[in-house]
Amino acid sequence: MRTPQEAFEKARLHLRNADHMLTMTYPLVKDPKMLMAIADNLFKANMEATQALLYHERTQGLPPFHESPDMIIHTFQTSCSKKYNMTTDLISELQDITSARKSAPMEFARKGMFIIAAQDYTMKTLSEQKLKELVSRSKQFFSQITQILSNGNIRSA
Repeated sequence: MRTPQEAFEKARLHLRNADHMLTMTYPLVKDPKMLMAIADNLFKANMEATQALLYHERTQGLPPFHESPDMIIHTFQTSCSKKYNMTTDLISELQDITSARKSAPMEFARKGMFIIAAQDYTMKTLSEQKLKELVSRSKQFFSQITQILSNGNIRSA
């Protein structure tokens, strides 16, 4: 098992990468395919941050858990969500985006957006504005986790 500090540092790295790609790289290249890479980094960042919190909870008596994304989200919902008044909406939304891409038969760029077309004819769209909102929500989530982990001497980013 990794320490909460290790997981949170990795989470911060993914969040910094996503933020940098969105604010610095994407405006220069304007390639909508990059939006999916940003979403992937955001998903990884939020999963690592959630794992950091769960590792912290393990030191407080939380039983071991399987480290698949679905189980991490489930464990967070059942053991931490009410305790810290946090939801899994952000992580679930990012997981939906990344899993939709894996199973989608078609994806394409149109008018500055990245579009994922599912087999059931539903479409998920990623835009620069949507990702800015997701980065902002991720930063708030990180701030909450930083406050919780502050007892474990994990400094904020």
